[in-house]
Amino acid sequence: MKKLKTFALKKPLLFTLLIMTFALIFFYAPTEKLYLLFCDKQYATFLGELTNKMAVSIILIIVLIKFDLNKGIGLTTFPNRLKEWSIAWPLMIILMISLLSLIFGNVTIDTSRPFMVTVYTLMNFFIGLSEELLVRGLILGILLLKWGNTRKGIYLSVIVSSVIFGIAHLGNFIAMPSILLATLSQVLYAIFIGIFFAACVLRSKTIWPVIILHSTIDFFGQIQQIAVGGGIEAANKALASTSLLQALQPIAIYFMLASYAFFILKKVTPADIQYKFSNNNKKNCSTDVVHEQL
Repeated sequence: MKKLKTFALKKPLLFTLLIMTFALIFFYAPTEKLYLLFCDKQYATFLGELTNKMAVSIILIIVLIKFDLNKGIGLTTFPNRLKEWSIAWPLMIILMISLLSLIFGNVTIDTSRPFMVTVYTLMNFFIGLSEELLVRGLILGILLLKWGNTRKGIYLSVIVSSVIFGIAHLGNFIAMPSILLATLSQVLYAIFIGIFFAACVLRSKTIWPVIILHSTIDFFGQIQQIAVGGGIEAANKALASTSLLQALQPIAIYFMLASYAFFILKKVTPADIQYKFSNNNKKNCSTDVVHEQL
């Protein structure tokens, strides 16, 4: 593991691309085929994705601990004050609007299948957990160890990790070619929301709020999958019929969040990054590797 960490610090871009590739292989592993022997396609799909995301989450937690990044990203610090949550107030408003549309709209959760709803909820939690541990945890942490000793390096780390996060969503198109427009939209707004999430992690000093917010976004984003008269096929058809206006709407919303994120990042200094990340790694990494200039 020490050799892997040394490699990550010497070649952070190559490491992040490799780790994202391995993660995507796990994410898209056809685990649902194992469950098709015991349940229908909907249950199998949910259980398969839940299994994949749980496995990746466990692996990432181990790697983060071995890399001494768990404290730097705030994995060991659960927010118990309003301050840690208030930084993400714009996204909370967006989610509240989504909740109102669920309460007063035409979508009704199918409560006659409580196990399916439970699995769907757990699946989305582990989607948020695994993706945040991967991108705002391991990838962003490694980039900050390499570049975080300058303000330019902090911005670069945030942008690069977010671009990698966005591009990774092209895998949805590979899995389902009929959703090209929806996928391109997702790639762009994932980059913007990734910038916002990274800023929230660095300012709040804990990764848990963005894990929970990410999970909540995914829960509402595909809620038609557990709606009365809905299901996976219905949700996929809706994605395939995404209009240009529907594709542009989330891009515009999350672009504004990304703009706000750079305002948040103004108060994140290289000294903060060095204190959070480098101090936890000095015992295992040479100073010249950790503090190398851009």
